[in-house]
Amino acid sequence: MTDNMNVKNLVEGVYKGEIVLPDFQRSFVWEPEGVRELLVSVLGDYFIGVMLVLEIFKGDSPFALRLFEGVEKVNGAAKIQSIVKIILDG
Repeated sequence: MTDNMNVKNLVEGVYKGEIVLPDFQRSFVWEPEGVRELLVSVLGDYFIGVMLVLEIFKGDSPFALRLFEGVEKVNGAAKIQSIVKIILDG
């Protein structure tokens, strides 16, 4: 990752699996309106407080997504992926 974090770098990191939400935060769910308001604040260069990050290295990912065989992945990923594509396309 880079020291210069912007929205595009952040979204690219999430899309590539370089930035993940740890297990202890996965039960915390934002409503779509809250996510929209956060993005508007970030893009509007408003102060949003502190963002805590933990740098990990490839092969050492205690927070990596774990899929379970036979369980359908239904977590709004398609909606998020659409937003990611819009942001990455500029």
